[in-house]
Amino acid sequence: MTTNLGAQSPMQGLLSLPNELVIRIANQLKTRKIFRATCRQINFALAPQLLSRIVIDVTSKRIDVSISQLAALAAGSTSAGEHVRTIDIQCLSPLRSLEVQNYELYFYAVGGSSFDGPDRSEMNWARARVAELLPAALSTLKRADTLIWNINGGDLDGALGPIFTRLLPPSPTVTASSRISNPQLNHTLNLTKLTVTDYLKEDWIARIIGASPNLTHLDLWSTQCYFGEHTPTLHGVLSSVPHERPLRLRHLGVDGYCVRLCQEVLPHLRFLESLELRSVSYIAEKERSDYTRKELAKSDKFSSSMDDIWKAVERGGICITSVVAPVDDFLLDYLAATDNIKNLALLEADVDVLAQKFFTHILPRYAKTLVSLNILATYEGLWCFGMHNIDVLLQCTNLVELSMAVDTCGGHGVPVANTVAQIISMTTALPNLRQLGLLPARPEGLRGVPYSEGASSVHLRVVTLELWESVAAFAPVEPAIHPPVIVVVENIVKRFCIGRCDDSGSIRYVEQP
Repeated sequence: MTTNLGAQSPMQGLLSLPNELVIRIANQLKTRKIFRATCRQINFALAPQLLSRIVIDVTSKRIDVSISQLAALAAGSTSAGEHVRTIDIQCLSPLRSLEVQNYELYFYAVGGSSFDGPDRSEMNWARARVAELLPAALSTLKRADTLIWNINGGDLDGALGPIFTRLLPPSPTVTASSRISNPQLNHTLNLTKLTVTDYLKEDWIARIIGASPNLTHLDLWSTQCYFGEHTPTLHGVLSSVPHERPLRLRHLGVDGYCVRLCQEVLPHLRFLESLELRSVSYIAEKERSDYTRKELAKSDKFSSSMDDIWKAVERGGICITSVVAPVDDFLLDYLAATDNIKNLALLEADVDVLAQKFFTHILPRYAKTLVSLNILATYEGLWCFGMHNIDVLLQCTNLVELSMAVDTCGGHGVPVANTVAQIISMTTALPNLRQLGLLPARPEGLRGVPYSEGASSVHLRVVTLELWESVAAFAPVEPAIHPPVIVVVENIVKRFCIGRCDDSGSIRYVEQP
């Protein structure tokens, strides 16, 4: 069957296409929202995609917009609720603004007179209005299965209490099958993905998880960088899940929590495929004298070292295929004992001895199976691209994504552009590579130097600029059939793909808009 577009107007021809093609066309446009507003048919085709994620961001700069958004959802006067799958709560503190990062600082440190923020009465009204509207608004999002909640200081005091009272079971011991305080909101708790990006009371997280028996993805990020009496624990947030019906988690991400993979926790991880351990709260033996008896008892019961965690993963028969974690001897020992890993991200890579161990003994084990390799080097050295690891990287012929730092100090005066050209040329031998990441790292000469943050920041900015310019100037002699997109990352991410330069028309890597 063919469609004759020649005898039709452009709009008629567009409307005769299947929705799948309309969506693909829209994805190439910068103004998809405007395109969606052209007619009902296009709106019908694009609404599920464009409205699949709702961002709730209540700050002093957008109180009116946010409250209008919540009111429309709560009243059912918008069809957005039919399409939303992901709820992204960025902020629920009406006081929070670009200038004021902490509501206590605003009121108690400067008395509320030094910043152009809302007055107390407006803040209290907005806070009460948000607490009133949010549960009703969430109840209209009947298809939502993912919650991302970025907890802020102002949220903890004013907004979360009333909201959780209406959303969650009345007691942290109530299981998922028990009575919900408002039956209309039950479906909003049955999540498959939950991300908490700051400190939230452990029992509140436990109640959300306990009311979400189908949860498969759990990310817990806490900004608390020290161990204390109130440090949240993985054991605690899973405590409301019935023992006879454990979760079937496929992804677990943890940062700043106490983690011990004990018999109460392991059943939830039987189907785990992806494990992200950025940091765990744990009292090392040499630090025990600095803590109280109560804190030590909590650490001994609910936390363990990275060594114990990786051993528990291995002994528990958990067949994870994706790992994100800081590099240490314990992680490398785990990688040497398994062969399941397909996606690997190594954080805080800064010890050259470990780099030699990884590239010599570990990476060759995964040469034919590894799909993604990302190494975040802290300092320039053996963790960066170099002659010492090119051969083993070229053996990883199934790599789709590769990201590493560029060593500018170890090149003995070789210009960065030459190093970049060599790296890009190397990747033509990796037939499946689709994304190449080039990263800056701190200079080796500043390792351990006191008060060197300023100099390191300057170096990172300079190297990032050189990487951008070097990629843009690279003109491959024989471009690969599927050349990789090159990503340069520091504070600003830039992507480059093969294209024609405007000035000369030659084939080069050009920045993607």
